[in-house]
Amino acid sequence: MFCSIEQINPKRPAALFEADITSLIQDHDADHIRINDGDFTASVKHMASISAAVKQVNERTGKTPSFYCFARADEIDEDRARLLETMNVRSVFIGYESGSDTMLRSMRKGTTREQNLAATRLLKEHGIEVICGGLVLGVEGETPETLKETLDFVRRLKAVGNVHALVATPMIP
Repeated sequence: MFCSIEQINPKRPAALFEADITSLIQDHDADHIRINDGDFTASVKHMASISAAVKQVNERTGKTPSFYCFARADEIDEDRARLLETMNVRSVFIGYESGSDTMLRSMRKGTTREQNLAATRLLKEHGIEVICGGLVLGVEGETPETLKETLDFVRRLKAVGNVHALVATPMIP
């Protein structure tokens, strides 16, 4: 799962999440909340329970904060995109890692270039921006050809129109 390790990111129960959001809104006047769970999109059931908790807080407080979170492209489907939209998630961070299927396989990312593009387009359809996408360059096996594939991928992301920034991190062994 690359940067996201499900086993060490326990899910916050919806009731505690609801209490946290209520406190952030009522006690601290928060209107933008970032969910730092690297596996937030892994479980549609968990996302649905969190979405219900957000709805309860919105109804009780009369406020609708904006949310920001991490997402994995291979987990973004219509159900998850709809839940993110319902929660008022305004933008996500996606670790694309590369625009080359060869490098994605080498990194054992578990995604493809087309999955990354499809997820980005689906998020756009639901009004969700990709505030930042991560790329990792120079992984063992990187070639001028795979770098060209990644540059082409970046152009295709730009054409989708909802990716605001990319961070390219050089791999330093």
